[in-house]
Amino acid sequence: MGNKRVSKHRLIELLNSFRHKRIAVVGDVMLDEYLVGDVNRISPEAPVPIVNIHSESIRPGGAANVANNILSLNGEPVLLGVIGKDIAGSRLRKEIKRYGMETFLVEDKTRFTTVKTRIIAHHQQIARVDKEIQETVKDSTNDRIISYLKKIIGELDGIIMEDYNKGLLNARLIREIVDIGNRYGKVVTADPKFDNFFEYRDVSLFKPNEREVESILGMKIDDGNLDGVESVLLERLNDSPVIMTRGELGMVVFESARKAFIIPTNAKEISDVTGAGDTVIAVATLALVSGANVKESAVLANNAAGVKVSKFGAVPVTFEELKEAL
Repeated sequence: MGNKRVSKHRLIELLNSFRHKRIAVVGDVMLDEYLVGDVNRISPEAPVPIVNIHSESIRPGGAANVANNILSLNGEPVLLGVIGKDIAGSRLRKEIKRYGMETFLVEDKTRFTTVKTRIIAHHQQIARVDKEIQETVKDSTNDRIISYLKKIIGELDGIIMEDYNKGLLNARLIREIVDIGNRYGKVVTADPKFDNFFEYRDVSLFKPNEREVESILGMKIDDGNLDGVESVLLERLNDSPVIMTRGELGMVVFESARKAFIIPTNAKEISDVTGAGDTVIAVATLALVSGANVKESAVLANNAAGVKVSKFGAVPVTFEELKEAL
């Protein structure tokens, strides 16, 4: 297994090249809502804590958080997705507009906007309430997303497909996005979920987490069987390079005809892993479109993940934070 280091000078050079890189993020957008309060007693109605809420906030979540990470690292995201014709959708649009990023959000009155509400007390998340629809979007929504992507493809440096299994990234849309990106010579990366896992073949980079790979392959992964995992994944993905994130173990890179390359985590403090995967795919893609190879992009993304998990909530890593970490 490889362990060749990537120089700090090279990583900073790549980071400085992120400026003005234009990345389309196609995927499941959602509204992240945070309710923060205190717990002083247990409910007399059921053995659950009573949370007295003293503050509320919202942030762009899911694919919108990936786009926000690109923005905070001096890139230029274009966010493509679907929302409901509802209050949550309006709130999400307004919040994204405040960040100043370009969007193409299809409004579907037959769906509602995905909302994840996190209830926090004494600096700990004690519950999460999800409101979502996971049904595949209509063909007309696919058509509108593809049409807009074709319209802007010449202006793009890369495309990220950010899949949360909420119905947007279906087999047809995935294959059309990959075909468009490859036809125009663009970097195309994918952050998959369980559905349509192996539809993401022929991409520039495939970024699952270890738990997803274990579920798909039906096996427990450890350092002793990484080369076997690499063989199966690369065969099914037509040799698309893979960065598999492993939580506190860091990540591992799989590339065609090479040994698995292990990158240990450099996180000094883990406060909250929410949104860490979003940070990884954003940084890795920005690195690839800036001329990095897969290992360099993984090392840079690993550094960014180390910064992210020290912060609470789905918040982006900034250019200054990542540069300081390097």
